[in-house]
Amino acid sequence: TAEKAALKDIEDHLDTMPIWTQIVSDRERFRGLGPTMAAVIFAECDIARQDTVSKMWSFAGLRPMPFKRCAACGVEIAVEEVDGILHYTHPALKAKAACGLYGQIGVDRSKETPLLDENVTEGHKAARPVRGQKLAYNAFLRTKLIGVLGPCLLKANSPWRKFYDDYKARKLAAGWGQSDGHRHNAAVRYMIKMLLVEIHREWRTIEGLPV
Repeated sequence: TAEKAALKDIEDHLDTMPIWTQIVSDRERFRGLGPTMAAVIFAECDIARQDTVSKMWSFAGLRPMPFKRCAACGVEIAVEEVDGILHYTHPALKAKAACGLYGQIGVDRSKETPLLDENVTEGHKAARPVRGQKLAYNAFLRTKLIGVLGPCLLKANSPWRKFYDDYKARKLAAGWGQSDGHRHNAAVRYMIKMLLVEIHREWRTIEGLPV
């Protein structure tokens, strides 16, 4: 009874929001995005402050995070700045990991074979919690978008599923990803990001804010 009353309260509040009544309540265009999940997005996001969709992505934990990786094997490497100079540490130096830069696996060779700038390239990865650091995104919103809304859009065969299918097919054709599950997770994130592009544009427009 309490849950039904809470949902009714949410729906009553949504009825006062033009972004819901005029745009997102369209059951065909936004099939799979119901009032509860819409309320989560509207309640957590500040459309006035998030003047670009990239800020909304970042807040939701969907912005690709830059990192350094080994040019030879692609694994992420640790970076430490000392006196303005970057020092790189390859995991193969302290663990039994294979890499073309190191002939002997599992031996600590950090002093004799340092990584140089030419051995390092830029990469991007999904946002993840880092021990000892404050989260740079809204973990609650990210969990709801990826863990709840994503599966709902797929299950409802939403029009937004096309973004998922096309992205996953492109990654598979390019040989990208460690497994089908890896490609699935990336495709879900991409689908959600494209949905947020539309919501951000429509929401800013209906509130009279520049897009």
